[in-house]
Amino acid sequence: MTLSHAPFAFIAVLGRVDGIVAHADLQKPPVRMWLFGIVTLIEMRFAELIDQYCPDSAWTKFLSEGRLQKANALLEERGRRNQKLHLLDCLQFSDKGQIIARNEDIRNTTVFTSRSQAEAAVKSLEQLRNNLAHAQDILTTDWHTIVQLCEFYHSTVT
Repeated sequence: MTLSHAPFAFIAVLGRVDGIVAHADLQKPPVRMWLFGIVTLIEMRFAELIDQYCPDSAWTKFLSEGRLQKANALLEERGRRNQKLHLLDCLQFSDKGQIIARNEDIRNTTVFTSRSQAEAAVKSLEQLRNNLAHAQDILTTDWHTIVQLCEFYHSTVT
């Protein structure tokens, strides 16, 4: 990713320079929405993996009693509102990340080579997501996470 090494990058279209992108452009709504979407897709993938590898809520052993109580309280509230969901749907991003990090079978299907690496990545992604959702600066605090996320995305689609 060129912007990880330079303050700006030229954009080529059909073999000629057609634009320029600077770090400040990454703070604009379209980029922020794209990043938020990518983090959301990661969270959805976490849920799919958990559901696939931990049938019948076997994933509950990877969370503390307090986190399970919060998820159950949310499930109860959503049920009161006639929303038909499962307990897994009521977990927070960090809960899903914790399950991924602690369950070796699931973790081995991801890019994470260790529990600590998975936990650190989830913490960084959660911080990025929170900063995006609350219109906070993402370049100062989340630059490394953004670069890693874009490099990973680029490697999976090319």
